Amino acid sequence: MAVLLWFLILMAMKTAMASYAAEVVSAHSGGAALLTSQLWTLRRRQDVRWTHPHLVMSLRNNVTACHHGRCRLLSDGSLSFSRVQSEDAGTYSLEVFDEDGRRLLRRDVLLTVDDLSSSSSSMSVSVLLVLFVLLLLVFIIIFIVRRRRSQRARTAGRSARAKCLRDDARSPWQQEER
Repeated sequence: MAVLLWFLILMAMKTAMASYAAEVVSAHSGGAALLTSQLWTLRRRQDVRWTHPHLVMSLRNNVTACHHGRCRLLSDGSLSFSRVQSEDAGTYSLEVFDEDGRRLLRRDVLLTVDDLSSSSSSMSVSVLLVLFVLLLLVFIIIFIVRRRRSQRARTAGRSARAKCLRDDARSPWQQEER
């Protein structure tokens, strides 16, 4: 009996989690996007609200345009964006309330924005970084090669000086034999 009860609880949790899964809407930066309410009928006294960390829109309160002017709440409860920007990305919550303020529906929609300009700028930054590293590597190699050449020249100079000193240290009659 306990196993059956546990199984029923797990199935209820799975069903609740599946119904909470957010819909995903993708848009390109500068393009249009539509977050649909999927309401077949919207009764006259119902309130539709869309919320986001920087946005609260409501049909009942007649807040149908966002502060930046790029989105508006449509009469069917959908949220329409005219020029999506990367800061518009995120989870939007749709809530429908009856005339008494009881929530009838809650649904989350995830808006993703493909920002083409940031991807190209990040690519150019990557290319510049690679070029900088290669240039630095070339300078290090040149430095090492020059240092080795100067060490060889000093070593060759020392051995020549040492030979001269050895020649000077010889007695004069040994130098004449040469």
